[in-house]
Amino acid sequence: MSRLGEVPVADDSEVPAYMDLHYVLATPEGKKQLANNLGERFQDNAEKILNASHTIILTTRADLPDSHLEAVFTKEKADGRFPDPSRSCGSR
Repeated sequence: MSRLGEVPVADDSEVPAYMDLHYVLATPEGKKQLANNLGERFQDNAEKILNASHTIILTTRADLPDSHLEAVFTKEKADGRFPDPSRSCGSR
């Protein structure tokens, strides 16, 4: 568990829209708080969360506005990520 922060979130071939944060719940109090707030749709997972040694929550963006993708593409292009501009995903 101590190496979780070392796990790569994305590789060079992925769109930079990966998770923003992650949480590791290891205490009974933290797992109970999550289990009590799952909502009706995910309530079946409460027992699994409470019995697990650790529970990991991965967060992602709810949407990807074009402005975000354009800003990321512009920065990656400036950083030289695309040595061959014809192969970049943003070439139009």
